[in-house]
Amino acid sequence: MPSRVEHVYFRHPASPQAESWWARYKAQLTGLTETARASVEADSRFILQRGVLAADTAKPEQWSFRRSRTGLVMGSVQSGKTASMLGVSALAIDHGLDIIVVLAGTRVSLWQQTYERLLLQLDSGEESAQKIKRRLLCPSSGIALSEQTHPLTTTYRLPPAQVRQRLGQGRPLIIVAMKQTDHLHALAASLRANVFGAVQELGRNAHMLVLDDEADDGSILDAVVESSQDPIYGKLKQIPRAIANLWDPPQGSPDNLFSTYIAYTATPQANLLQEDHNPLTPRDFMIALRTPLDVGHPVDVSDPGKLNAPRSSTYPEPAGVCSYYTGGEVFYRRSKPAGLCVPTTNSAQQDLADAVRAFLVAGAIRLYRSGKLGPASGLRAQFENEAEARAYVAPPHSMLYHPSAAIEGHFRGAEDILLWAGIPDRATARNLLNTGEARLPDTLVNDLRAEPDQWAQWLDEYIASARAIEDEFSVLPPKTFPDWQTVETLLIDELIPGTRVAVVNSDPNADDRPAYAPSQDTSTGKWSAARDLSTIFVSGNVMARGLTLEGMTTALFQRSSANPLADTQLPMERWFGERGS
Repeated sequence: MPSRVEHVYFRHPASPQAESWWARYKAQLTGLTETARASVEADSRFILQRGVLAADTAKPEQWSFRRSRTGLVMGSVQSGKTASMLGVSALAIDHGLDIIVVLAGTRVSLWQQTYERLLLQLDSGEESAQKIKRRLLCPSSGIALSEQTHPLTTTYRLPPAQVRQRLGQGRPLIIVAMKQTDHLHALAASLRANVFGAVQELGRNAHMLVLDDEADDGSILDAVVESSQDPIYGKLKQIPRAIANLWDPPQGSPDNLFSTYIAYTATPQANLLQEDHNPLTPRDFMIALRTPLDVGHPVDVSDPGKLNAPRSSTYPEPAGVCSYYTGGEVFYRRSKPAGLCVPTTNSAQQDLADAVRAFLVAGAIRLYRSGKLGPASGLRAQFENEAEARAYVAPPHSMLYHPSAAIEGHFRGAEDILLWAGIPDRATARNLLNTGEARLPDTLVNDLRAEPDQWAQWLDEYIASARAIEDEFSVLPPKTFPDWQTVETLLIDELIPGTRVAVVNSDPNADDRPAYAPSQDTSTGKWSAARDLSTIFVSGNVMARGLTLEGMTTALFQRSSANPLADTQLPMERWFGERGS
């Protein structure tokens, strides 16, 4: 007779319920207002239902003969396109999509930035056995964020046994790929070798979602260079075909695999006007993301999933001006009396001096308002944990200087800043830049003391612009400002000694990307504040494609273009689109 075992519990175990991907993602959107979170959810659900799920995989007649659909999502510069991509991914997984591919830019810095954000927000939580079983992430964090170079076959390795297990259990494959031909070819080969067979064996239809970040960069087909007739751009312009080969390779794909491609971009002109034979041309849907302002149709916070709710390009944000989206409408129209955009002069040296002084004075004002440790004190301090290293130090303060398109022009621009600040010669300046610790020298304090009026004028400028903004947007109470003596002290003690000059571009001698996270000394266990508490970044095209500078208050743009097309205008617009104060 079989024995029976009685289980006695002090508390009856709750039935395990898998937390939804959307719930986990939404919990990470802590920096947004309630209305902004509702807007992200509403737009994400709209894109999912009206775009991704508008055709049913159970009804092949709703699909093209290639079993694929293409669409476009347009969002303003720095308006939350990555947040939308991750939100759509979370909802798509909850609705049973099997494979999510995020194409995260054409540069390593943007690829890694997007990967880190996906880990933090979409795939959040400690790396536990439960987390490992809920999805298959490719590449692994140890490879994607490594300082070492790995073979692409290793980077995009998808173990067949794990692929079969995850797909069989209805768990997603999440892939974050760099939008570069060698990476795309390696991923396509891995999908053919390790995924397509498992899809074929599923006994049901499978759905792949491909999200293309900055889709106007590299994803536009050019008929001349498509066949590699162009010796310079041939390889770059093969990107569209390489992307399409992820789901529709020449070797064929499983007849039960359906794919949706969504291009995310701030400049959709090229995507819409390109040749129709580009497999990525948006054929099935186009959707615009909304931004917060003080006008437009309100977001229904109580029911973000209401698909028939009225939509407009902006929506009213009850939290006020500090949560508005400050795009071109704000800079060039409504805030024109505030003089937020200042034309450059015939003297590049004077423009550079004015911009750096303006940036440092702005940093002193922000530091005064924060009441926290400044960049110089913060870099010297040690903390018991990461939370302290974030909480006790003022938030990052950044400036962007864009001197030219040429990489060497970026280094010379950074040298120019250091020379103006008092570094004796270019060789010394370049050596400092190569160390990664090129901080403004103490000699700049002499300039401050010798010509205080040229510095103090920026305090007056900020007070005047603040009053103009307050009048236009009915801001109450008005902003408070420190007196000049307080600003001068903060400049001497904190901002000048605590500000770093860094070059960010594709040159291997340049800093790879900004560092805004605290770091831990493994030998002592102590934590240090983020490296880039106050930094002047000198850069070029890499900043045009979504690499984020936190707390950017000043931009100096000296580059000109003989062909001012939409995408060459993007580097100039990096100061557009800031959510927050």
